[in-house]
Amino acid sequence: MIRLPCAGWRGAAAACVGLVAVASLLITGRARGDDPPNAQSLLPSLEADTAHRAVTADAIRASRDALERATRLRTAGDEAHARLAEGLALEWAETARDLARAADAEKREHEIEVAAIDAGARVERERALLEAAIARAGRLATELQAAQQGSAKPRDRTAIESRKAPPAKSGPMDADAPTTTGPGTSRPKGNAR
Repeated sequence: MIRLPCAGWRGAAAACVGLVAVASLLITGRARGDDPPNAQSLLPSLEADTAHRAVTADAIRASRDALERATRLRTAGDEAHARLAEGLALEWAETARDLARAADAEKREHEIEVAAIDAGARVERERALLEAAIARAGRLATELQAAQQGSAKPRDRTAIESRKAPPAKSGPMDADAPTTTGPGTSRPKGNAR
């Protein structure tokens, strides 16, 4: 059995609380990694990002100001407030990073919206072309049906033309028959008066 230096249940409880605290510090230290994020590690990459400079400029400036304030406070011997200022600097740096990510997301969203509008316009054009093709196919089907019905009649052209043509006169043309030379005038051929 393990003997605790403190006697009684109060000592055992204090030892357990201490073990839990040490374990939680070890776990959170491992979860964060060896080098917890700080403003000084985030700011160089944010400042180098020229694409988002307009969006992140104010947050980066506030982070730099908070870092300078932390340095002044640490020089003055106020470690507690220096840590708070460093925490503020980290918050501003993370805000700048989040603003850059939001700007990227908005850009992607805009590109997707433009692509969707273009796709909608393409669909409308394709639908119009399809409707025109369907209408043309309908007209062609009607013409084909009419042509097939017309081909069911006799194919002999002379038989069709003989039905339509007036009967021909027999005999030579009369020399004295009147001919028309203009509206309302008729003269016999050969009589010159």
